[in-house]
Amino acid sequence: MDYKEWYLSKGIWGAIMATVGLILFLGFGIEIKPEEQTLIIDQSIGIVSGVLNLVGIIMGLIGRVGASTKIG
Repeated sequence: MDYKEWYLSKGIWGAIMATVGLILFLGFGIEIKPEEQTLIIDQSIGIVSGVLNLVGIIMGLIGRVGASTKIG
């Protein structure tokens, strides 16, 4: 069975958004519509994925600059 990271799951993000939406509605009277929730979820997954890719690139560059042996 293939696995994916939890932060790439729309189900997890949907539950997070539903919880945030409930807190905003009950606490402040702010309502997030379902289509807005979907947009936020999709954008959040893209942002998280992009940030992780950037961190990986930076770590690779730092590792290569700090390496003591050449690549052959």
